[in-house]
Amino acid sequence: MEKKNVKTKKNRRISWKEWTFYAIAIVIALFGLSLMITGIIGDNLGVSLENNPIKAAEKDFIATGFAMNFRNLGLVIIALGALVAIITLMVNAKKSDREHEKQLRRQERLSSDSDETKTLSTNE
Repeated sequence: MEKKNVKTKKNRRISWKEWTFYAIAIVIALFGLSLMITGIIGDNLGVSLENNPIKAAEKDFIATGFAMNFRNLGLVIIALGALVAIITLMVNAKKSDREHEKQLRRQERLSSDSDETKTLSTNE
């Protein structure tokens, strides 16, 4: 079997949808990171618990029904942002693979068509 030289684009252009979803994932992850940092600062702030506004906000947040402090919630939000990025990457990788296979099939068809025309012309 001969190896065919397939010309493919190494530098694929990223669509605006893909950029948008990556930007959304980054914003979600940055929000989670800032929430984690806020929780860490609140825990290590050198004031009493009565005068600590971050701990008071965290206590009020837990009282609303969420059973997580700011650090744990930030970690969950970062994981959500990573999940959005992974899903975006998987969808676009599958799309790129389909386009690559389509190019391979087309080139294979074209080469087989040219081979058939050569054999037909030699038989006549």
